[in-house]
Amino acid sequence: MIVPVLALLALAFVAPGRKPPDVRRAVLFWSIGILAFLALRSVVPDEFLFGGSESVRRNRFQVRHLLSRKDWEKDPILILEGSSVIQYGVDGIALEKELSRLGCPATVLQFCAVGANHFERLHFLESFFASLTKSQQEKLKSARVILLSEVFDAYDENPLYLLERVADNERGIICLTPRNAWDGWRAWSVYAAEQTKLGRPAPRPVAEILIRHVLFNRFGLGAFSSMRWPDSRRKLPAFFAMEGSKPKFNYEEACAGYLTNPHGKGFSLPLPFPQWNVSFESMRRRLGSWVDEVGFFAFPTLEPHRLAYQVAFAQARPGSTKMAGPASPDEMSRLLDPAFWYDGTHVTGAGAKVADEWLAGEITKKWPCDTPPSHE
Repeated sequence: MIVPVLALLALAFVAPGRKPPDVRRAVLFWSIGILAFLALRSVVPDEFLFGGSESVRRNRFQVRHLLSRKDWEKDPILILEGSSVIQYGVDGIALEKELSRLGCPATVLQFCAVGANHFERLHFLESFFASLTKSQQEKLKSARVILLSEVFDAYDENPLYLLERVADNERGIICLTPRNAWDGWRAWSVYAAEQTKLGRPAPRPVAEILIRHVLFNRFGLGAFSSMRWPDSRRKLPAFFAMEGSKPKFNYEEACAGYLTNPHGKGFSLPLPFPQWNVSFESMRRRLGSWVDEVGFFAFPTLEPHRLAYQVAFAQARPGSTKMAGPASPDEMSRLLDPAFWYDGTHVTGAGAKVADEWLAGEITKKWPCDTPPSHE
């Protein structure tokens, strides 16, 4: 919205019928105006500009959940970041109860959304940390904070997966800050080069979307047309249970496909993907002061190629990291029920109950709750 305003004000330097316009003064005015606006925009939080957006409401819910737990800094804080698989599959409240039952109480925070690529999730997390007060931030730094990243082939292979599909919605505009766009572009460039090296069709360029959305993000273009007055009461839970099954989904076929390769063998691409390494290093660099440990988790799936990727990733992940999953055939046997699957990747609410019990067991084995925090 600032561009039309500056254009109108710049016309004040043009006086018809008199001497030629003072171009230097107009350019100087524009430059000062734009820099002043960008400086102001850098300190105006998303909470104000996009108060009713999905992204802001998700973060608001997580802040409220954290602060609702008494002495939350004394127990581990488990942060899950992921896609729709986790949004529909992990009930954070139920996971907390199961962890407590297993003798490892923790606060579970979820930063996941349908179609959210790695850089959108990174923006969720940075916004969450920035929204805490200074005293809350100090408490968080004294706690043991574990960040678990979802292992999912589509998002790991293409760091800006589904960007074109969500390019014109509010969520896509909010997440593409200049730094996010730059790191995303670096990772996407490696992805494009890898596709060419493998003899695959080159992905469609995303530079136009990135540039456009950085401008939308920084100058607020279009924000006022959909802007809603900030309402601190509006919140958006992280878990949504699915019911029934997806149209045309055939459980018997999906189950038969899984049973032909229950150990997930046969993934041959070099792992981790080089472009994933760029995304991972961006996350570790930008969140390092907040997080004690970064790990991974692979949610149960019926799809053989996704399971094969999970197994291959577990073997090739960075050596200093831990990973929950993938589920063994014996563990998956509890989930082989048609009532538990919306499709081959997403579980129903009934399936989530069983899957979350499995996940809690994996977490307590890989991250014992008596380990002290490591950050300063």
